[in-house]
Amino acid sequence: MSAWIDGRPLDPRPGETILAAAARLGIEIPALCHVPGIAPDGGCRRCVVEVEGQRALEAACHTPLAGGMRVVTHSERVAAVRARLDELQQGELARASCDQSHPYLVFDASLCIVCRRCVHVCDEIPGRGVWSVRGPREAPRIACDGPGPLAASSCVACGACVDVCPTAAISDRDRRDAPAAERVVRTTCGYCGVGCQLDVGVAGGRVARIAGAPEAAVNRGALCAKGRYAHAWQRASDRLTQPLLRRGADFAPVSWDEALAFAARRLAEVHAAHGGDAIGVLTSSRSTNEAAYLLQKLFRVRFGTNHVDCCARVCHASTAQALRAVTGTSAASASYADIERAARIVVAGANPTEAHPVVGARILQQARRGTPLCV
Repeated sequence: MSAWIDGRPLDPRPGETILAAAARLGIEIPALCHVPGIAPDGGCRRCVVEVEGQRALEAACHTPLAGGMRVVTHSERVAAVRARLDELQQGELARASCDQSHPYLVFDASLCIVCRRCVHVCDEIPGRGVWSVRGPREAPRIACDGPGPLAASSCVACGACVDVCPTAAISDRDRRDAPAAERVVRTTCGYCGVGCQLDVGVAGGRVARIAGAPEAAVNRGALCAKGRYAHAWQRASDRLTQPLLRRGADFAPVSWDEALAFAARRLAEVHAAHGGDAIGVLTSSRSTNEAAYLLQKLFRVRFGTNHVDCCARVCHASTAQALRAVTGTSAASASYADIERAARIVVAGANPTEAHPVVGARILQQARRGTPLCV
């Protein structure tokens, strides 16, 4: 059975809301608090519509469209409610202040329109519940948890609230004074093994800002504090930009050619004097497979040593052994998407909310939805 929105017919889809159905028809309904992919709340009340036969106005963002339903999106009654909400909001903004206490975020309440997007996204992605609506219903305001400023809150600086704020009331501190990005480069975060996809804004040959790739299967736009904000070190005044060689008691800068020649000569001397067992090499787990392959080949073939190791062997030794015993391979046999499909989740010898925050948040959210979690 068809439904009608502003007199235009359409066939409802299973689970489709009035807001989504109206968008199919090209009818715009104000929806401040609505964030695609996040469970609707209807708290801002901007998306209220009239439904024939119902006395109360309905929030279009979470009201399902049913067959036979007749909806009016812009009546005088609806316009009066939205105008009153705007009036109350403007009075509150006049008394608002700016919180610049946080090292990565700035909250300028004078720009806040109380859309509640930050509230929903903080609950649904990192699961921290930092933001909430305070004050009387006639004059609500957004505030962080705790009695103090934002810096003293439970915020973990994931930046999810920044991504959905429509007015820049919550903004990245590193974007306030940075130049506009000239281009955006898609890359992979190197801070942990989750593999979050990044969109890196580049200006003047430097990283200006970082955002999560919204369509990435791994992180779905989410990032942790390191992935989003830990890039200023690249332009730090005390960062090493060339090799150093010890000259007596001090280190002196040298060219790359001189540094590589020195390293090659000393390795050859040690090998000639003591053999391959006197030499070992460690590679980083953040290095590429190709670089790791070349390094082990160099030391095994040229110096005849099997003393080749990586930090991943130490920190993941128990994991690799258990996986090999159970599945026959030390590599992971599942995907992150299995978190949402799992009947039970077991976490052993790990602290993902600290070590791998993006995946840890997905586990946390699934546990909050009712999946049993054993730690």
